[in-house]
Amino acid sequence: MTTTRFEETPAREFLAEAAKLISEGEKESPLRHNLSAHLPRMFPDMPWWVKDHAKCAETSTVFHKSGRKARGFVDALVGATAIEYEKDLGNPVIFDTGFGQVKDYCADLLNKGIAQDLIIGVLSDTVRWKAWRVSDVKPLSAVPGATVLGRDHLTLDEIDSCDLSAAGPSEAKVLGAFLERHLARLGARRLNAGTLSSDLGFDSAFSKSHLTSVSSLVDSAFLAHPDYAGLIEKLWGDFVSYLGGETAAGGFDRPTYAGELYILTLAKLICADILSGKALVSDDAELAAILDGTFFQDRGLSNLVEYDYFGWLNASPHVAALLPAARAIQEDLFAYDFATPPAEDLFGALMAQLAMRSQRLLLGQEWTPVWLAEKLVENTLTKVPAGQEPRLVDMCCGSGAMVVETVRQAKARLLSKGATAGSPEALAKLSEAITGFDIDPLAVMLAKVGWVLAARDWLDAARPVSIPVYHADSFLRRLP
Repeated sequence: MTTTRFEETPAREFLAEAAKLISEGEKESPLRHNLSAHLPRMFPDMPWWVKDHAKCAETSTVFHKSGRKARGFVDALVGATAIEYEKDLGNPVIFDTGFGQVKDYCADLLNKGIAQDLIIGVLSDTVRWKAWRVSDVKPLSAVPGATVLGRDHLTLDEIDSCDLSAAGPSEAKVLGAFLERHLARLGARRLNAGTLSSDLGFDSAFSKSHLTSVSSLVDSAFLAHPDYAGLIEKLWGDFVSYLGGETAAGGFDRPTYAGELYILTLAKLICADILSGKALVSDDAELAAILDGTFFQDRGLSNLVEYDYFGWLNASPHVAALLPAARAIQEDLFAYDFATPPAEDLFGALMAQLAMRSQRLLLGQEWTPVWLAEKLVENTLTKVPAGQEPRLVDMCCGSGAMVVETVRQAKARLLSKGATAGSPEALAKLSEAITGFDIDPLAVMLAKVGWVLAARDWLDAARPVSIPVYHADSFLRRLP
C-alpha cells in the first residue's frame, strides 16, 4: 500500500487555527469542527479513515464505571482507534478527565469483541496528541459488581506523544505522520454484515461514487450492445422484476441491475481478500482476474465465478470500464480485518437494502439473522442419525445464511470425531454437508462467497474443490 497523499500547507493552517482557538479558551466543539473541516484538505484523497472520523463521531459505548454499567459517546471512532477530544490538555484536570474517558472507550471496544492488540486510544486537544495501547486487562470479576469491562480493568501504555503548538512545517509533518500511524491502520475494522452494510451499503454516503461509476458502465454497455442488452433485459426482468405496472409486466429495472452488479463486484473483492488473509492492492491484471474469476480458479475454486447475467460486463471490452470502480471499492476495503473474518452471511443486510431501495422484495427473499440460522442448523443436526454425516439441502439458499452456518457447525462436528482439519477426506465430507441452490444468480454468488469464508481455513489451492451452491429453480419450472 502506498502512503496516502498528505498536503502540508492545510496542515499548517489547521495547527495555527487550532493553537489560536485553544489560546482563546474555546470549548471542545469548535476544536473538533476545525479538525473535521481541515482533514479532507490535509488528505484530499479521502482515505477510509477520514470518512470514518466524520461518520463515526459520537458512537455509543457501554462500559463499567462507578459500580455500574454506564453508557457514553466516543468523540470519534476510527476503526479500532477510539479518540477523545478535550479543550486544553495543558490543564492537568482536563487531561485526567480525558484519559479516564479514553480508558472507558477502549473497554467498550473490548466488550464489543475487538482484539486487544488492535485497540488504540487517543487523547487530543487537536494540537497536543497522545496514543496508548491496552497492555493488560483484568478479569471481569476483579472489579466488584462488573458485568462488562471498564476503566478499572485496563492498563494503558503510552506509545506516542507530540506537542505541535509551534504550528510550523515540521509540526505539520509530525501531525500527518501521527494520524496515518494511529488512524490509517490497515485491518483495524471488523468485517461483519453490520459494518459492511453500514460502511458500503446503499444507505451509506460513501458508496454513492461507486454506484455512480457502476451505473455509468451499465448505461454505456447497454447502449453499445443493444442486442445483448435486450436479451439480458428479458431474462433478468422475467426473473426478478415484479412490482406493479411495468415492473410486474417484466419491465427491466436498470438501476437495480446496476446495484446488483455493485454488490457482486464488492463480494468478489472481499472473497479475494479473505482468501489472501489481507486487504489486497491489485494492479489492473489482478483486478480483472478477480472480476472474471481466474483469480479464484488459480486457487482451486473453479466454480466460484461463473458466466451469469453479469458475466458480459466482467469481460472485455466492458471490464476495463469497471476497473476504476473496482479499485476504489478495494481501497475502501483496506479498513477491514481479513485475517480473522467471522463465519456468517456477510451480504444479507446488503440484499435487504437493495430490496428496499428498489421498492420491492427481491424474489421474496428475506435475510435470516445469524442467531436464527445458528439455532435452526443446530436443531437440524441433532436429528442426523448416529454414525452418519449431514447431507442437507437449502432449496432457496439466498445469500447463504444457512449454508455458512452449516459449514461452520459441520467443521466442529468433524473435528469432534477426530477428523484432520483441511485433509482431503475431511474437506470432501464438508463439501457434502450442505448443498444450496437459488434462482437468483446474485444470491448464488454471495452464498458461494459465504461458503468460502466459512471453509477458508480448510481450503488448499493444491486440492481443487467445487463449491456446492448452484443456480437453479427449486420449483423445477422451465426457466425463461
